[in-house]
Amino acid sequence: MEKVFPDVYPEDLLERIIEDGAEENVMENVYRIANYGNNDRDAFLSTFLTQINAGLHNDRDSYVLSSLGQIDIGQYSTSLSISKKRAKRILKMIERKYGGPILLKGTIHPEYGLSMLTKDSKSNRTCDKDHIDWWLYDNADPSAHFKIIELEEV
Repeated sequence: MEKVFPDVYPEDLLERIIEDGAEENVMENVYRIANYGNNDRDAFLSTFLTQINAGLHNDRDSYVLSSLGQIDIGQYSTSLSISKKRAKRILKMIERKYGGPILLKGTIHPEYGLSMLTKDSKSNRTCDKDHIDWWLYDNADPSAHFKIIELEEV
């Protein structure tokens, strides 16, 4: 897999996330909420790509925001959690919105992209202490390293 980000991402994203502290990490026992009920590549889309698929962004929006310095690098990451309790609580909150989200548990592998605990951000980005940002490379599909877990297991 080529270590490049999707074309719609800012050209300097790699530089910015490395400056912020992202690295090639292995993180085991992490949790991801798959909003639409499947453990597939789409379950790991970043916030930005999810919004593009919903028609909420286009390439011009990205360029304009980037040139104004208003881009939060976190919106280009896939969100995960190290806390199963927190993941379960978020899952319960979004069930009404999406209708059938599921909880996935697995391992972050560095060949798919750079990651970090958001609380360790050098730019002091704020988020829950359990939140992980994972910037996945273009066409990355880490779903094979995750399994669906039942809420009773949480």
